[in-house]
Amino acid sequence: YPAAAIKKMRTEALAGYDQARAIRDAKRFEENWPGSFAQISSGAPIKVLLFRSSRQWHLDLILSRLVAQNQASVTFLCHESFIDEYAEKYRNIEYVPAPDGLFLSWESLSKKSKEYLLGSGADIALIPATAPREENYRNVIGIGEALSLPVLLIDGAGNIVHRQPEVATTP
Repeated sequence: YPAAAIKKMRTEALAGYDQARAIRDAKRFEENWPGSFAQISSGAPIKVLLFRSSRQWHLDLILSRLVAQNQASVTFLCHESFIDEYAEKYRNIEYVPAPDGLFLSWESLSKKSKEYLLGSGADIALIPATAPREENYRNVIGIGEALSLPVLLIDGAGNIVHRQPEVATTP
């Protein structure tokens, strides 16, 4: 098969996967979100640092719920080429650019993005995680640790699947 045909087939397969997961997980996410948000916010206003560490359908589920919460403000660490797409849908959140083509990690961020995050006043780092193993998200967990934030992983069904209350002492 030519490379272009393989790439096209892969893109179509991923689109089908994303559509199926969005449909399947939307109801479960909606059911689980109130309990998860209670774990995130404890009833007080909260500043959430969210990472672009998952598929579009998963991020849309999380962002739509966070934006709907009157007590949550969101800073979204997102690859530069996706910011405009998200900003069209979610206007009331702050965007921090990360370089395209690299995994999100503290080391890959620009000095300006690091300084912005350090001054953002975020209360928690919320990491969308569809894989069940924490080590798959080590790079983004490291960003939360560098910022001395509690780190929470949220799965596709809207459950908090990992809490890391221990925080680093220096970025």
